[in-house]
Amino acid sequence: MNVSLLAVVAAGQGAWVAVPPRPTVGDTIWLAREVAAPAGWRVRPGKLESTDQVEPLGDPAVLRTPGGWVIRYAVVAWSPGPHQLALPPVWRLALDGRTDSVPGGVASIDVRGVIPDSVARPAPKAARTAISRPRTAPRARTRFATLLQAMSNTKETAPNNT
Repeated sequence: MNVSLLAVVAAGQGAWVAVPPRPTVGDTIWLAREVAAPAGWRVRPGKLESTDQVEPLGDPAVLRTPGGWVIRYAVVAWSPGPHQLALPPVWRLALDGRTDSVPGGVASIDVRGVIPDSVARPAPKAARTAISRPRTAPRARTRFATLLQAMSNTKETAPNNT
């Protein structure tokens, strides 16, 4: 059993758990929650929509546990600070066609920045000038062309085995 799954089972049902607990901007963050379901039922999590600051990295993962199902979303945050993420409802599906939904709830993550606090607002620097290519001397180009022509005029002859 992996660490994020253990954290969810230990936290109990219903609460969203973020792993790692203190991520930085650009880290993969796993949001996980355990959902109870009667025997024989399955779950289908809803699609998590992107926001300007947090976006999903793929479809949710669903894992079976002794107490029900664990649903995990992989997300990434693009800005530091606390984020409240509204998660979609989870559908519970019975074999006989009955359905039930569980509210998705809200997950809270506190994302640390990767730029040190000592750099409050880095000032942009001016663009550099273009790097010019050194010009080759005409004499060197003429020598090279002559060498190429001499190589193309030379024919290899097969050895005479008489």
